[in-house]
Amino acid sequence: MEAIIKIIKEQMNSFGLDPKNEESIVDKVHYRAGFLNGFAEYLKNSKITSLQEIEQLIQIFNEDLIQRLIEENIIPKNSVCISLEAITHKVKHLLHKYIAKKNVSEDLSTIKKELILIVQNLFLLNDSTKENIAKNFINSFFNGVTILIYGNSLSVIYSLIYAKKSGKTFSVYLANNSENDNSKKIAEIFKKNDIDCKLISGISIGFYLPKIDFILTGADAICENGGIINTIGTNTIAICAKNARKPFYALVSSLKYFKRYFMEQKDLESLNKKYSITGEPIVDYTPPEYITTFFTDQGIFLPITICNEITQLFYNI
Repeated sequence: MEAIIKIIKEQMNSFGLDPKNEESIVDKVHYRAGFLNGFAEYLKNSKITSLQEIEQLIQIFNEDLIQRLIEENIIPKNSVCISLEAITHKVKHLLHKYIAKKNVSEDLSTIKKELILIVQNLFLLNDSTKENIAKNFINSFFNGVTILIYGNSLSVIYSLIYAKKSGKTFSVYLANNSENDNSKKIAEIFKKNDIDCKLISGISIGFYLPKIDFILTGADAICENGGIINTIGTNTIAICAKNARKPFYALVSSLKYFKRYFMEQKDLESLNKKYSITGEPIVDYTPPEYITTFFTDQGIFLPITICNEITQLFYNI
């Protein structure tokens, strides 16, 4: 455990990350990158002599590691950890899936190279997801629409900048939120890219909903049943959108497919307890019936179809 912590810390430092800096809106992407690249480097440096040792290395990459990284002040104690948990599920499944197809007598050095390649490919995917999401999203709306944004999703920010540069015309209402609110910083980014943006209070969303054409949000994780875990308040907005018959779109990386099944808010108590500094909930659960469409780097999905995607990923060997 100590060895992998040291390597991940080095990778995080290479990205210039500081867990005490709660204002950066891009840190979550970089923390995922450092986490994946750190594990790839750990695999490279490991002295493997058997498949059993490979299994032991994979088991190290889990929620206990995330807790240690928090304790060592390498990653922040916030919702980024939920995305990292989702990554551990995906990495471990892909590695186990590969190993299950290999012959025990096969050259271990070859297996090790393939395992490293799997993790490195996920690292590269992390860097490219926002562009692929933007390309899948751009044709989903007409010019002249008004959009409500909730949360600090880089995928949402990048997709709207991409749409603007591609000639789309729209205006944005940006609602503040309670967890590491970066609304002012996001508004400045939109202004620099000539996007008409107005900051509004989260509690005033009901007043502005009649003016909205659709709502955009990101997510910290997509659950097995097609629901999402995201910044506290997301579920409230989704309920309002449903009642007002406004489309509710989630722009999310496939790296955030989560091998967990949630049904209601109380199911998130353990996650909120683990990753909240104040003890107040930092994320809530939005059920699939409130989500209109998912835009991911892998394609465009309804909640039921993204549920099938996650099932195919985690349960098909």
